[in-house]
Amino acid sequence: LAAKGHIDVRREQEQYPRVGQISFSSQRKRMTTVHEDKNRRVAFVKGAPDNIIKLCSTIDDGGSNGARALTDKDRKEITDTIMRYADDGMRVLGLAQRYLPNDLAADAQGEFDADEVERDMTFLGLVAMFDPPRPGVRKAIAQ
Repeated sequence: LAAKGHIDVRREQEQYPRVGQISFSSQRKRMTTVHEDKNRRVAFVKGAPDNIIKLCSTIDDGGSNGARALTDKDRKEITDTIMRYADDGMRVLGLAQRYLPNDLAADAQGEFDADEVERDMTFLGLVAMFDPPRPGVRKAIAQ
């Protein structure tokens, strides 16, 4: 996805090395990666947009002032947008981030505690993509 957006993935990986993660699970419907950003850590989460919104208290709307409070109006607009994309047959992901306290550490396997990381996040946006049915699905439905 990043490459399609003309982002130099290798450069990003070098500039913001991954130091841990919170693995995807079907129960949580999201995954989080934690990266070094200069002298601090930042968590990026992607997943089911309705779940991502629930984790967020702020939104980065692209303004020059940085993140601002995520309002009920914002939540409704985001939810309406998700529904429009879904109605058009698109698969939708929500994206968010949070800068972490420096003393927050991963376990020996590089996993972070979801309750510590995935809260008070900043909503970054949505990604909608065409996700065609897998081969054989049409036949299975017809049966």
